Amino acid sequence: MKQTALTLLLFLAFDAAAGESGIAFQPQNVPPETVRSLLAAFGKDKGSLLEKEKASENHLYLPFEHGQHQGLPILFGDLNHDGKADALVPFTWEGLSDIGGPGRDWYNYYAIYLQDKNGWKMSGKVLTSTSAAETLRTFDRIENGVIYGKITPRSAQGASGAPREWVLRSHPGKRDALIPLPVPARLAVPLVLDLDKEMPLTPDMLAIVLGKPVNIGNNYNLIGGDCAAHPDWKYYQYENAAFNVGLNGVGVSNFIGIPHNLTMTLGGMTITGKTSAYALISALSASYSFSVLRKSPTADSDPDPVSNYFDDARDIYAMNIPYYIQGYEAWAKLDDAAKENEDDRQASFTRQFYYTTEIDVTPPSDNGALLEFYFMGEKMVALQVVYNNDEPCD
Repeated sequence: MKQTALTLLLFLAFDAAAGESGIAFQPQNVPPETVRSLLAAFGKDKGSLLEKEKASENHLYLPFEHGQHQGLPILFGDLNHDGKADALVPFTWEGLSDIGGPGRDWYNYYAIYLQDKNGWKMSGKVLTSTSAAETLRTFDRIENGVIYGKITPRSAQGASGAPREWVLRSHPGKRDALIPLPVPARLAVPLVLDLDKEMPLTPDMLAIVLGKPVNIGNNYNLIGGDCAAHPDWKYYQYENAAFNVGLNGVGVSNFIGIPHNLTMTLGGMTITGKTSAYALISALSASYSFSVLRKSPTADSDPDPVSNYFDDARDIYAMNIPYYIQGYEAWAKLDDAAKENEDDRQASFTRQFYYTTEIDVTPPSDNGALLEFYFMGEKMVALQVVYNNDEPCD
């Protein structure tokens, strides 16, 4: 009876609050009835949250109740690409380590609400920061399944924070997780890449777009665990991008993160960082040679690890791309390199990103390159170009 009364009071309180300006939510053009229905659902779930933590109302802080200009807003947007508005509802636990009295510990969460034909359902929650964490994660908006926000060091008072992007992976039978998307290289001016060409750039163009490289080394690449080289090329490294500089021009090695002002052309197609996996597959299906790969960690979990059919790509994989911070030569000459196992050695000179789907494309020009597009859900997160005229390393 007491629980029923509490739920009813919460429902009425949230239902009334939805019609007032005291509730913070984004975007602000969300229909009032959508806000009210979500708050009603959260009101019903709130009792369960309190009961699970064995906490009282005094331990639960709801930042969205403090207005658009002061509170942390509820975020609305489609998280799972089903065409329906979903939501992230912020809440904070305070003093849980000292239930009997005031405490200084706090934990910031977002409750994940997905919407279907039956209404709102809380599918889980994600922890974004704690009183002991060195950084704070905050979210600003949801667009096309991507959560945009920032990371701010706790020690940097008044700092605006570094922009970051995440994709939410929430589905039955697996733990909810926020997967970070790589931060793209910054291009000084918009860049158009013709992927039909092996060397679509010139050294002068590369200098204008990205400036001075972090490192210049001999061109080495790890392909399938084997060392391969292009004796006439140099490897130009930038922050989350790398290029092959040869006698006849500059070719792309990789982009880890797709810059917003990068446009790629392939045959009659135009590809940008906003091109989804589904859209790319649909465009390629007309006349291109391509494959869609879903690699499995073990044969037992997926007897057919390579599939030509796109699906919801629920499994997450990590990809290491060679990125020689101090140059390959410096890494190879490390005194203790021989003492490390191969996994440790590889981790010491690579950049890692997460993906669910890999789409490999052979350009119509057959220029000797394989284009590998990587996606996290529907979001393009990386491009790697593998050239098939490699020579074995000495």
